[in-house]
Amino acid sequence: MTSGAITGVIDRLEAGGYVRRESDASDRRKTVLVPRMDRVEQLAQLYAPIQEAMTKLWSTYSLDQLRLLADFVRKSSDATADAMQAIRAIGRLPDPSKLGGDGKDPQK
Repeated sequence: MTSGAITGVIDRLEAGGYVRRESDASDRRKTVLVPRMDRVEQLAQLYAPIQEAMTKLWSTYSLDQLRLLADFVRKSSDATADAMQAIRAIGRLPDPSKLGGDGKDPQK
């Protein structure tokens, strides 16, 4: 995701009252997102059906199988990130930090 896309997500979370922005005490360039604890229970209720479905699904796997799946996802993510970096290095893929907020290359 581009930095603009992340900013949009954070803006929506803040507008919805789920987080607030605070300045980082040690680095004025940083902003810290602080969850609104009074909204945590509401979010837990909202996402409860997803959590229940995932718990039911996970219970069909052994611990060793879950470890294997987690390992696969982690390694797949790392391999994809490495490949994307290699593609960018040879100029076939635009740097996401240079894309507009809509994800399109502004030079095209």
